[in-house]
Amino acid sequence: MDPCNVFFLFILVSFLSFATTQAESDSNVYLYHNCSGGNTTNGSTFQSNLKTLLSSLSDNAPGNNGFYNNTVPGQNPSDSVFGLFMCRADVSSQICQQCVQGATQLLSSECSLAQQAVIWYDECTVRYSNRSFFSTFSTRPRVGLLNTANISNQESFMTLLFQTMNKTADTAAAAVGNKFAKGQANISGFQSLYCLAQCTPDLSPNDCRTYSEFSEDPNYLNHNCSTNGTGDSVFKTHLSTLLSYMSSNATNHMDYMDGVEDNVYGLFMCRGDLPSRLCQQCVLNATHRISSECNSFQEAIIWYNHCMLRYSYRHFFSQVEKSPTIQILNLIMNNSHSDVREQDSFTYTLTKTLSDLTELAQHNNSRYVTKSSKVSDIDSQVVYTLAQCTQDLSRNDCFVCLEDMTKNMPWSRLGSTRQGRILYPSCNLRYDSFQFYIHDYQWPRSGNSSPPDFEGKRNASSYDQARGVADGLLNYVWRQWRDQTMCILDPSIKENYFEEEVLKCTQIGLLCVQQNPDARPTMVEVVSYLSNHLIELPNPEEPAFLLHGGKDSKSFAQESSSRSSGCTPFSINEMPTSQFLPR
Repeated sequence: MDPCNVFFLFILVSFLSFATTQAESDSNVYLYHNCSGGNTTNGSTFQSNLKTLLSSLSDNAPGNNGFYNNTVPGQNPSDSVFGLFMCRADVSSQICQQCVQGATQLLSSECSLAQQAVIWYDECTVRYSNRSFFSTFSTRPRVGLLNTANISNQESFMTLLFQTMNKTADTAAAAVGNKFAKGQANISGFQSLYCLAQCTPDLSPNDCRTYSEFSEDPNYLNHNCSTNGTGDSVFKTHLSTLLSYMSSNATNHMDYMDGVEDNVYGLFMCRGDLPSRLCQQCVLNATHRISSECNSFQEAIIWYNHCMLRYSYRHFFSQVEKSPTIQILNLIMNNSHSDVREQDSFTYTLTKTLSDLTELAQHNNSRYVTKSSKVSDIDSQVVYTLAQCTQDLSRNDCFVCLEDMTKNMPWSRLGSTRQGRILYPSCNLRYDSFQFYIHDYQWPRSGNSSPPDFEGKRNASSYDQARGVADGLLNYVWRQWRDQTMCILDPSIKENYFEEEVLKCTQIGLLCVQQNPDARPTMVEVVSYLSNHLIELPNPEEPAFLLHGGKDSKSFAQESSSRSSGCTPFSINEMPTSQFLPR
């Protein structure tokens, strides 16, 4: 994915006793801007085309329903400029015009030589680039603003927050035209929660909806505390130890199982497409909640949107367990004839897709598979599906578990809302009309339950043997960053580091060695990056002296066997860690 493509999704959250509308203000509220992509020169053709583009954006702000894109082509492709603006759909045309005009003026002065730039106001966004980015999305650059006010009941508020945000995002993605929606929910008798979501209209519904699924809070679904009896003080002590083991192992594992003193056994499983940071956060939330809700019980299980965690006094590993079962389905009592015809098409497609998933899952080492299928040729409807089994199951047991789910689905009562899931302790199925998973992304595995044990910067074959990449520390770090797997830490550091700091320093380092000198940050900018955690860093480009040459597999094997330097496996996820909710 091109790191320069910007995915526009605004989610505005406020909790006040009354709603306020910034659109009524006489002045626009500036938020942030980012100049990137290297610099052009004064008087260049690109700069002239940029002025023409910004002028066209400003001139077209009064109309076009709050959204407009344009291209100023150059005789040389590198001189072409692509740009757009999007105004918040609930502001007046006058406010939109004022905002776009102010934004283009500020970009003209602050980013006059930059080849790419984006600026955010409360009321509008303006962006341009030397590369076409229309109808595509990315999560960088982005900026988040945080309200530090405290909530008395944080747990219930977070549940309400993400339910409302997801519902609002669903509505925006499905909207025809401006892809805009607002949501409201009551926090208490005196407070309300207001949400807003908007995507650029050129995005597909799937692209618009995908991002908000990967929020910082892995949504709680359900939990079950067994009624088979309560544990004694020794059991509780061992349980506390087990939960601590699972929390600490969530950093480098997507699934993990363990036991303590043959007294209590447990495992967790994260969704197979998640970055490690979201897996870790989900497991931490799960251990905290299950400890508080079920601490006196001998068995318990908890499901989140991103993970499942369970424990028991029984040795339950490698067994297919179907109870307790959670079904989150949209069921109906009666259908009209038109609904029945539509449902039949959907049911047939879903039945076949889930059957294929069941077959695929048993042959996949990760026990995690996804599949999309077209429901209707008329309106291009697609259903997205996911199946996953715990890693301790054999291939046959995984098949048995998923097959039991599909056999017991109430097919005749599935509603027209095409989303649902079934949760067993040993496996789960999910389907939706939006792509809720990260396409073609899976946690890299070695064996059954742990990430690959990279051998360090000198073992070239450990990270890029298939592509034959030349060795070298700079090459290694860059390619680790690009491929979203980091393994650069000295093993002696062990756990004595903060992941956010490592990622931030690595990104700043790569920015300073970019091939284009004009794209490298100044020392003033470096200092601001290090001192201000609100700044979203630009994506580093290819470093200078990057070697594109190759080595044959034999050479790699010889180097691999002759060199050994341990390091700590590390995932950079999809972006530097941020605790701020997108606004």
